[in-house]
Amino acid sequence: MATFKTIHSIFAFVFMFVLLPACQSFQQVPINIVQDTKFDFELKTLDNQPYLFKDIIQNHEATVLIWWATQCPCVERFQERIHSLKEQYSNKKVAFIAVASNADDDFSRIQEVAQKRQFKLPIVLDLHARLANLL
Repeated sequence: MATFKTIHSIFAFVFMFVLLPACQSFQQVPINIVQDTKFDFELKTLDNQPYLFKDIIQNHEATVLIWWATQCPCVERFQERIHSLKEQYSNKKVAFIAVASNADDDFSRIQEVAQKRQFKLPIVLDLHARLANLL
């Protein structure tokens, strides 16, 4: 039977040589979206209006992106919290944008679910996952 000291040593080994390097490989890399030409493209809203992602970034001090899907239980579960955060921070130059990148969703289904749930954020369509893949 393994002793506590042996189990502790095994855990320390796993943490030091497996988990710690994995965590370090996911460091945040700063991206200057305003200057990066890869982000210079147009998305459409549910109203079929053009949405220039770079313009939103330039005109706000911070931008919150919520990946939105019709079948995601987390999106539905946290909807009220997202709405209250938007109300709390929108006058502090923080933009809140929902991004629909799910390949299983289509325009009419997204529109239907957003109306049914009374979702208050603008939803931009990223149906080919261009923005999602860039970020």
